[in-house]
Amino acid sequence: MEDIYLVQTEFSAPGGVENARHLVRMLDSGEGLEVEHRVVRLIDHRESVRVSRRIVAHAEYVVQKHCARTPFGYVTTGKDLARLDVDFEEVRGLVRALNARARAAGSSRRVQAELYPFHVEPADDRTRGRLLRHVLERLEDLRDALRAGDKRMFRSAWTAARHVERVFPDAQGRIAAALRRAHSARLELGAAMKAGEDADEAGEGLDLRELEAAVAALRKEART
Repeated sequence: MEDIYLVQTEFSAPGGVENARHLVRMLDSGEGLEVEHRVVRLIDHRESVRVSRRIVAHAEYVVQKHCARTPFGYVTTGKDLARLDVDFEEVRGLVRALNARARAAGSSRRVQAELYPFHVEPADDRTRGRLLRHVLERLEDLRDALRAGDKRMFRSAWTAARHVERVFPDAQGRIAAALRRAHSARLELGAAMKAGEDADEAGEGLDLRELEAAVAALRKEART
């Protein structure tokens, strides 16, 4: 089995923003004091705050481009981890530049963006079993959404299944083929519904044998 890694992330942009409370009025109602405050947000350098948020969002995008999200964090293969680290150098450069500009502008805003990969031992039965169940659940969700003709459910399932083939490299080819078939079936579903078919009828008419075969194989693997 190809090596897999759990990628922990540290993305934050603290400083530069403070909420200050100001007393507006204080009234004695006879039953006690009624106090009204106004909260004012103080930003020491708007450009640093704005850009820092964009950098954190971009860092998340880069990670999601190369990793699959699982119940215990981002997971990817050794090969994809190397690609992730190369792409993430751009983020590190943006962080260094922003922090230098913020410091020069007298802002306390700072961005932290770094990756911390941990090797996952495939021989651990609990880890392997949970990863396998995660892949199986994602494929079942795609299948169920297609059969129901539910495009909104499919969008949600497709987002959750992003790069899921990287979670279980032993069956990467089979899983990737099932994902491609699911994507094609979604296009066929849309065309059938546009032509006037009901959602249920259109979903039942889809050829999902490749997706079903992958689900069956993974379910069998999970029982062993």
